[in-house]
Amino acid sequence: MRGRGFSLIELMVASAIFAVAAAVALVLYSAMTKSYRAGENDTDRQQTTRVAFGRVISDIRLAGFNTRPDGDSGRTDEQIEGMWDTAITFRGDFDLEDPVGSTAPESSLAGPNDRVVSIGNDEIVSYVLAGPGPVGADSLTLRLDPDRPRSGAVKTVTVPNIVLVQSAPPYTLYRVTLADVNGPFPPSPQASSGFVYEPVADHIRSMTFQYYDDGGRLLNPDTPAIATDDIGGSEAGIPVRARVRRIAVRIVGMSPDDDLDGADPADDTTAAHHRNFELRSNVSPGNLGKRGIADVGLVSAPTPGVPAAP
Repeated sequence: MRGRGFSLIELMVASAIFAVAAAVALVLYSAMTKSYRAGENDTDRQQTTRVAFGRVISDIRLAGFNTRPDGDSGRTDEQIEGMWDTAITFRGDFDLEDPVGSTAPESSLAGPNDRVVSIGNDEIVSYVLAGPGPVGADSLTLRLDPDRPRSGAVKTVTVPNIVLVQSAPPYTLYRVTLADVNGPFPPSPQASSGFVYEPVADHIRSMTFQYYDDGGRLLNPDTPAIATDDIGGSEAGIPVRARVRRIAVRIVGMSPDDDLDGADPADDTTAAHHRNFELRSNVSPGNLGKRGIADVGLVSAPTPGVPAAP
């Protein structure tokens, strides 16, 4: 009985068919994996950017709210405390409707100089970018009264560990507030312990601000790659900051993973292999340039005049 089996030609044909089928399956799997990763990347970068953008816009809308509830024009407080091309510091009464938050630490900040304090140190807000940690070689320099109770004396407050020239992304967006410290603030000129760094979103490529007055004139130099010409938070910049009525915000997020389609040939940064997602908007805080009306209970009665004979 003669044995039966496969000929060499049949084996070669079967191997070729199997190789083609395996190659097709591998191509389909690779395409599906690439599509899944690209979709996941797109979702992550859009969600991250929207979260960052929404938080910044929401807070800026309240900039200047209730900063001078008694109408006192002699306060050292500013509505916009610092303006940089890539960072911003402002104050607003964010916890007005919170029965606890609206008095803590505000009630402990009131003193002979400011009898009514509506803005706590946790409501003097800076939005900045920095490396995770936070880590950064730059700082924000502000001139304000952060003491507890308020002393009425303006002093230099430095927010350390941030990035102003955003040339090596990705970064983390931080919402920075002053810590509630008893007595003089800060504990030391460069103490990061005097600040609360709240991470808002990761994988942010850049953040920029443009400041306009009520006539639509740009007030800042708008040179994000140069930090030395920013208005900042110095006392010399008070007249310029007082004129701000509209703020243009631009935030660019980036995908957490490399783009499988390769680098952007027009991009020469370290983020060239990542997809970007940009959001921008104009915000016109309704409270900028306004102050409250003095409470009659806080206004001293006028000195009685000398009676005159009829």
